[in-house]
This record gives sequence, C-alpha cells and structure tokens, in this order.
Amino acid sequence: MKAAELYEDIRNYCLANSSKAVVKKYSKYFTEGYDAYGLTAEIFNKKVTSILQEKTISMKLILSTNNC
Repeated sequence: MKAAELYEDIRNYCLANSSKAVVKKYSKYFTEGYDAYGLTAEIFNKKVTSILQEKTISMKLILSTNNC
C-alpha cells in the first residue's frame, strides 16, 4: 500500500462514518471554527486499531500520509 492509498482509505472511512450530530455536539467548544468529520471516539478507535493491526502498514507509511 502507498501513502496516497492509505490516506484515501482513511478519508473515505471518515466520510462514510461521519455524523452531523457529533459535529454539532462538539462545535460549541470550538468558537474559532470546527472542521470535523464527526466521528465518535469508538468509530475512530476502531479504524486506528485496524490500521495498526495491518501487517503491511508501517509507522513510516503512516507518517508519510502527511504529505498527501
């Protein structure tokens, strides 16, 4: 897997699991603006766990998604 593919996978996951209700709930804490997908901690942690368990994904690859 390449960095761009991992980036797109994460982005698509966030879009597919987004919740306007979660964004609205937490936006009151960010008066300067809040650009969020609206993921719950449970959904977010589920994706993080699945990425970290993937044998083909290294920390170097994860960090390189920052350039995408």
